[in-house]
Amino acid sequence: MKEGTVEEQRNATEQFLEERELQTKTSASAREWEKNRKAEFEKHKPEWRKLKEDKKNAQINKGMDNLLKAGTFISELTPAPGYILITFEKIETETSTGIILTNEVEDPNEGVVLVVGKELVSDRVTMQCPCAVGDRVLYKRGAGLQLMIKNKSCKLIYFPDILGIFNNA
Repeated sequence: MKEGTVEEQRNATEQFLEERELQTKTSASAREWEKNRKAEFEKHKPEWRKLKEDKKNAQINKGMDNLLKAGTFISELTPAPGYILITFEKIETETSTGIILTNEVEDPNEGVVLVVGKELVSDRVTMQCPCAVGDRVLYKRGAGLQLMIKNKSCKLIYFPDILGIFNNA
């Protein structure tokens, strides 16, 4: 604490508070000015900046389109021996009050068999498919290859990755 009279101390404190209030006002106005400047820049972007962003967005969109096309097929797919093709079904349940709840999982591990490949013969051992077309099966999480066939999300699963078949009871 400064030495001096009480009056000098009070004046110093008041001066400090006034200076601090001025700085706070200045900072708030500076923030407001910066915000307005950025908004104005976004509204009236230079043409070169718009072209650069459009080019970047076009490259991203092209990459996404190629990713989607890589696993999208228009025709039917017959699995190779040892594989099955399954599709996912949404399970909807209705509560007593009439609210419909859907069971959507990002990486589901159950589905309905669409097509079954031929039996798998390996090292003189023959492995039959453990399920039939129309069965609802449980498989290992993360197993298989995700595909889009006729705008339907499907997965190609290896026979040994099937964990079980649900009973239709």
